[in-house]
Amino acid sequence: MRFAGLVIGLSVLLVGCAGEPVDLDAAYPIEVTVDRVAEGEMLYGAHCAQCHANPETGGQRSYGAPRHDEDGHTWHHADRQLVGWVLNGIPGAGVMPAFGNQLSEEQVVAIFAYIKSTWNAEVREFQEGGSQTWEDQLREG
Repeated sequence: MRFAGLVIGLSVLLVGCAGEPVDLDAAYPIEVTVDRVAEGEMLYGAHCAQCHANPETGGQRSYGAPRHDEDGHTWHHADRQLVGWVLNGIPGAGVMPAFGNQLSEEQVVAIFAYIKSTWNAEVREFQEGGSQTWEDQLREG
């Protein structure tokens, strides 16, 4: 009986993690452009800063909301993964709401372009390399 419960639980978890189909034609890793950074800064202030604080100046964060600066762990994740979490929420983590009904994928991409623009070159290089590896693995199947 315990085994059946475990199998059902894992099945639900895997289905929940599957999310939306991956559009391999989407442009990832995210290209940081002046226009995206400007739009992303405005959107971050309106939708993200209340919980995550400002990645440039810091400030008070909500419980459980990670920092998006170099001291946080956002840069440890691939761009596509981060965008998916903002749009769909994070499976198994009830704290992060889904913003897919409020923001488009391109708007979320702009938010991450802004966040990435605040990181130093070493952190950006590390994160972009990880994002490219993630994309390569998706394409390989």
